[in-house]
Amino acid sequence: MILHGPDPSVHAKRRKTLSKQLERAVLFIPAVAEAVYSNDVHYVYRPDTNTRYLCGIEEPAALMLSRTGGDVDGFSLFVRPRDHESETWTGQRIGIEGACEVYGAQHAYPEAEAFKILQRVLKKAQTLYTAPARDPRINARITEIVQAVNAERPREGGLPLVVTDVSVLLGSMRIRKDPAEIDLMRKAATVSATAHNELIARLRPGMWEYEVQAIVEYGFRSAGCAGPAYGTIAAGGPRAAVLHYTANDQRVCDNELVLVDAGGEYGGYCADITRTLPVGAAYTRAQAELYDLVLAAQQCGIETVAPGITFATVHRAALEVLCEGLISLGILDGNTEACLAEESYKPY
Repeated sequence: MILHGPDPSVHAKRRKTLSKQLERAVLFIPAVAEAVYSNDVHYVYRPDTNTRYLCGIEEPAALMLSRTGGDVDGFSLFVRPRDHESETWTGQRIGIEGACEVYGAQHAYPEAEAFKILQRVLKKAQTLYTAPARDPRINARITEIVQAVNAERPREGGLPLVVTDVSVLLGSMRIRKDPAEIDLMRKAATVSATAHNELIARLRPGMWEYEVQAIVEYGFRSAGCAGPAYGTIAAGGPRAAVLHYTANDQRVCDNELVLVDAGGEYGGYCADITRTLPVGAAYTRAQAELYDLVLAAQQCGIETVAPGITFATVHRAALEVLCEGLISLGILDGNTEACLAEESYKPY
């Protein structure tokens, strides 16, 4: 079960809400396969986010919810069976029994049987809700199953199976965060902010960028995060202009700035914080002017947020502040409206 995740009753409530919308329908989310790092070493595993949302499992597992009038109706998990030799190397698996006892599955099967049982269940379904997998072979297999099911429909006088993206159902659920999710999001943000503050206290000229990375990531991990939510960016000087710089292998120098883009993942929820810090004791005058301008734009964006407001409206409000500031600093010419219309701010 996910470390620091919601109580299992929260997952059960989500499945119940979702199942009410599955009349003559099946929801199937294939397992995310483990990815090889090198030889027999794998990357740290991260499950499908929708599967985690609906049951909290952290192992490779396919998930199915169905209401078709068949014998497999309800909540099914397809997991790796217990295996002594494999578990000696990589730790205990939840197994078939654990899928029911720990995660509340009404039906549990070996992961290898997922597609066979999916095809059986779809024979009585009108709709399949599924999500495209990263592995094209999995997508091809689901397409084959749908084609096989539909090939039988004319003989039985039935309509073809309709395939719909799972986000049609889950998107509206997940966009509205429940109290358990909000608590986890706040925790992720608090832990991440604390790690950034620790970096501010310890940052010194001559540090390597990887030391900067290590300080914030230690802060995440020591407070219970599974790790960084994404590849940490610690970019000194001109390297901050590389949008997704992750080499983090150069020194940061006095009077330079270092851009740190890093957040922790706590209980399956991710923080995302970007700050630009002076490597020396304080910002130079020019650095401070630009920092204050960006801060003012951020504050304007926050103040613009309200129910019904679009992302574009918030973005425009912040851009107006940035353009006005860049004009006042002599970096841009003209007036704010012209700069916005001509997008002359974009190089900066």
